[in-house]
Amino acid sequence: YRVLVYRTALTGVKPGTLNLAAATQQFLISAPFSARSGVGDPLEDYQQQVVEIKTNGASLQIKPLPIAGRPASFKGAIGDFTISATVQPTTTRVGDPITMKVEVRGLGNFDRMEAPSLQTKEGWKTYTPSSETQALDDIGLSATKTFSYAILPEKAVTESPAVEFSYFDPNAERYVVLKSEAIKVEVQGDAHPRDTLPAPVLTPPEEARPAQKPELDVLDILPQPSEQVSFIPLIAQPAFWIAQAFPLSALVFAGLALWVQQARTASLPVRKWLQQKRLLWHKINASQSRPEVLDAAVRLLELQLLIRSRGDKVRSLDEALHAVPEDLRTALNALIETRGLSAYGGMGSEKLSDEERHQIRQSLRQWEVNT
Repeated sequence: YRVLVYRTALTGVKPGTLNLAAATQQFLISAPFSARSGVGDPLEDYQQQVVEIKTNGASLQIKPLPIAGRPASFKGAIGDFTISATVQPTTTRVGDPITMKVEVRGLGNFDRMEAPSLQTKEGWKTYTPSSETQALDDIGLSATKTFSYAILPEKAVTESPAVEFSYFDPNAERYVVLKSEAIKVEVQGDAHPRDTLPAPVLTPPEEARPAQKPELDVLDILPQPSEQVSFIPLIAQPAFWIAQAFPLSALVFAGLALWVQQARTASLPVRKWLQQKRLLWHKINASQSRPEVLDAAVRLLELQLLIRSRGDKVRSLDEALHAVPEDLRTALNALIETRGLSAYGGMGSEKLSDEERHQIRQSLRQWEVNT
């Protein structure tokens, strides 16, 4: 068998009883259908089963931290620790920063540990440190936490600030204060002067001298008069809109030309029908051949339906005749029948009379009005 061990760390954040729920783990187990003693049969079938293992629960009693004897430098560190401090470089000048590293090593709650306190002496200016933690075990209770301070000498000093770090030892149930002694350093230079304004120096007035033209250091670079710059927004300047008018006009004309071209393309069949209609009317008015006039008249009836519908959902001639008045329907049916007898029956080949031409034209005009 194998043993799986899961380790974690708990930190109490308030006093009282902490109830720990049971931990669960699911396993997929392969087992034979029947248990046999001795060597297993390699041909025996196995079944898989999901098994959930559960631990027993537990409870912890978290004690409050004592108030008596709590040092002023205590910031919540609990465990058992040691500290050490280093500075780099140890020789510098006034105003040049150096790095001071404080290393806290031991066993405890490094995730809630705050920076140690620097016992700042006169002549040092300190800044908020950065921190870095290096775990020494798999759960982070044993670790080394390094705090890096930037400290600035403001005058010639001989040693760095001292470090104080306090923590609570849960085994001994008492507070412990650790101190790192000051480190010898060599700081050269004078102290920084205070930021004060110098007193104005009064000089006796000089006699007025004629203004002299300044000499140019570089003779091939001549000063140019400054150009006037306008701070009016670009969209508020007329020149901007004038410049935009040209491409906008070109775009409008291009769109208009495209629309006209599309409209002409869409109306091309209708224009062809209208041209054919004019030719048919000319034939009706001028031709002396009766069959030719009858053919043109019937073609005009059909062409009128195409023009009205613009080629979309064109009704048949028979359907359209049912929608006109009865007298017009009778005259048009007679016209269609006469045209059929003339074209297929060999009748009506005589010359067209003026009266018949007049009746045909009148019927066609009424057809245009009623369709």
